[in-house]
Amino acid sequence: MENSVKEAKKIVFNPLKIHPLKYLLKAFHRNPRFYIASIIWSIVSTAVGLLLFFQLQARYSAEQTKTKTLNTQLAKIEKSLKTIKGRDEYKINESLKQQFKDNHDLLQGTILVYEAMVDFPATDKKLVEFKTRFAKILSYLSDTNNSSASSELKKLKEDLETERKAQIASDSVSGIVSAPSLNTPPGSGFSRQAVDVNGNKYLVDIVAGNLGSTRVIVDTATDGDCRDNCPVLSLGEYVARNGAYAGINGSYFCPSDYPSCAGKTNSFDTLVMNKSKKYI
Repeated sequence: MENSVKEAKKIVFNPLKIHPLKYLLKAFHRNPRFYIASIIWSIVSTAVGLLLFFQLQARYSAEQTKTKTLNTQLAKIEKSLKTIKGRDEYKINESLKQQFKDNHDLLQGTILVYEAMVDFPATDKKLVEFKTRFAKILSYLSDTNNSSASSELKKLKEDLETERKAQIASDSVSGIVSAPSLNTPPGSGFSRQAVDVNGNKYLVDIVAGNLGSTRVIVDTATDGDCRDNCPVLSLGEYVARNGAYAGINGSYFCPSDYPSCAGKTNSFDTLVMNKSKKYI
């Protein structure tokens, strides 16, 4: 009997000496609800953890697949772009674009040369020659011989500039010769005279007047704003209709014989306010 009690005490106070399964069964019998709840919690936690893991794994795989697909599409696009650039159509378009720019620049240069030629007086001895050469340039352009047209245009532009400078020098010399040499302004009225400055003579036109009795005005052919086909008057007409004794040309306007003035003929490129306080 004593041996049995001692053995029982050993079992109670030394549970680790019992088989684990038997120990669990004994513990379960003592508090079954606690152990059932623990088992359920372990199962649920494990299930939730596995579910989250598989969801993250699936999302990662989807992102990897998406990235791979985008990289494949990008590679295809780059390959297509290289193919397009290598096609004849692309090269032809680039060539046509350059031809269009060259033609545009050549035509703009032609217009500028024509306008420079228009500025020459009809009495100029070389004007007929210039017009003949310009007609030849137009012929080259009509035959799409841009190389010859560009070469001739450059020569004509240089010759026009040389002739213009020669005209200015000639007019200045002839004016100086015929004008009296005076270094003092006139008391009143208009005077054309040669002024000596450091041994060099310059031709000047002077209008002298008493500021106490002389009024300076700005006159325009119209009092309204005008954008195209604007009315014009000669300098003499402006002077006469205002009862003035002198006048000078003012703001530049676009002449009708300039091709670049199409659509804005005789209009002012700068703001003008006339004597009636009207902006033109």
